[in-house]
Amino acid sequence: MNKNLADILLSLRPGAKFVTRGNVDIEWFDDEQTQPTQAEIDAERVRLQAEYDSQAYARNRQAEYPS
Repeated sequence: MNKNLADILLSLRPGAKFVTRGNVDIEWFDDEQTQPTQAEIDAERVRLQAEYDSQAYARNRQAEYPS
């Protein structure tokens, strides 16, 4: 799994208004929510990857035993 920057930002700030360019640059338009720091973005990327990795068994099992 490789979440893009927009997915990570929405995970941190649901409903936020922003534009990303090249999966690197962020233009923040939301006056109600603060833009996440790079440290927050990096930590959320790690958390989302760990969550995805923890479900590998379930994904593999589903593929092996379809309904």
